[in-house]
Amino acid sequence: MKNVDFLPACYREKSAHRKTQAWRGIVVAAFGALLAAGWLGQLEIRGLVQTQLDDVRRQYDHVTEQGKKIAALQNELREARAEAELLTYLRHPWPRTQLLASIAAPLTDAITLRKLTIHQEEAMASPLAGLPTHNMAASAGSAADDAKAAEAALPPAGRTLKKLRAALDEAPLTVTLEGVSRDSASLHVYIGKLAESDWFSDAEIRSVDRLANEEQAALRFVARLVVRPGYGHPKNPPLKPELAGAQANLSSGRP
Repeated sequence: MKNVDFLPACYREKSAHRKTQAWRGIVVAAFGALLAAGWLGQLEIRGLVQTQLDDVRRQYDHVTEQGKKIAALQNELREARAEAELLTYLRHPWPRTQLLASIAAPLTDAITLRKLTIHQEEAMASPLAGLPTHNMAASAGSAADDAKAAEAALPPAGRTLKKLRAALDEAPLTVTLEGVSRDSASLHVYIGKLAESDWFSDAEIRSVDRLANEEQAALRFVARLVVRPGYGHPKNPPLKPELAGAQANLSSGRP
């Protein structure tokens, strides 16, 4: 059976328009809900990001603070090392009692020491001293500036140690012996034993004079001994047992 619609066309148009408006409202509401959900999601993500950013900032501040503490500790350690090196260097000359004992040990009745002098000689002149410097003026000025900057960066103890090294490292500690020997053979044997000693890097006879006014023939001599550099010195050799014992005495404060 066929349905017959007796309503005018305008009513059908109004009904279709109402349905269209209803669907539009539904679509707009759904779109608004999606926008609201997206906005809420963005707020949640922003909150999470802000929380993570705050955590990172706290960690950064903590790391920065720890870095400052580490830098301060490293600076304290650097100063402590410089002071330790300075104290070690100040104690590096060998005990005078040990030097005197090493000189007296090989003495025999044929030799009599009348005078003994221990002194620090002047540093040797640089091999470049006296050479023309007009071609090296610019490089020397730059090197001097670099040296000043490096020295300014050193701790106070480090600067003091550098000055001491510049003044003393190239200045040997020597012992001058003046005495009388009954014969030449005894004198050479004595100086030879000193030269073989671990305490001296060099031993030589500087002068020998025959004494004419003595009842027996005798020789008056002057000898020079170069003391081996002590520990803390850049030219310090490996310690041998005799020197190691002296180092132990120095560390404990014994002569």
